[in-house]
Parts: sequence; C-alpha cells; structure tokens
Amino acid sequence: MSFLSKLFGKKKKVEPVKEAPVAKEVPEVEEAPVAKEVPEVEEAPEVNEKPVVEEAPVAEEAPVVAAEPEVDVVVYEIRTHKVEGWQVIKKGTSRARRRFETQAECINYCKDMGYQFEIIKKD
Repeated sequence: MSFLSKLFGKKKKVEPVKEAPVAKEVPEVEEAPVAKEVPEVEEAPEVNEKPVVEEAPVAEEAPVVAAEPEVDVVVYEIRTHKVEGWQVIKKGTSRARRRFETQAECINYCKDMGYQFEIIKKD
C-alpha cells in the first residue's frame, strides 16, 4: 500500500450516469376568470350644513422661545510633551493632536483652527 492510498483510501469504481426519464408535456388548461360580487355602496345624502366647532377660551401664554441645543464644546489642552516641546491634546485623551517646539506655536495653532484651549503649565 502506498502512502496516498492510506490517506485517501482505495479508488472507487465510477459508474456511468443513467439518464432520467423525460416527463411528458401536459397542455395547460386555461381557467375562466371568476367574477367576484361587489356589494353596492349607498351614497350618503349631501348636507349643506357646516359642523359647529366650539372654541375653548385660550389663556394667554408666554411666547415660546426656541432653546438652543446644548453642544458639547471640545476643549484642547496645551501642555509640555514628555520628550521635548509642547503639544496640543484633546481634553480627556492621552494622544497628542499636534506637537510644537514652543508654547507660542501651540497657542497660534489653536487660534488658527478655532479651538478653545487651556494652557497647562509645567509643574
């Protein structure tokens, strides 16, 4: 026995495929459409009277002022970088948004981008 026959087993004899019997064609029978009875609907008599709606007295209310939705303002921190220079960090995160050599460059960057920022001084 060879290595492959141990793995895959012995070859099986292939038998030719027998043709399946062909079904006879059956002529289609057309069915006559069935008419459904629809009940007749009586039309309502026309009324020329308008419905009377009583209006309740309305108390004077203060004008409604649309409240502005509260928008979470993103605040950035300017603080020293661990290795060298200064960095701009989104408050509550640890990854720097941008790193600069001086604090003044960080401040100018935040102003140019329109960020609100806080300066965290070196302890």
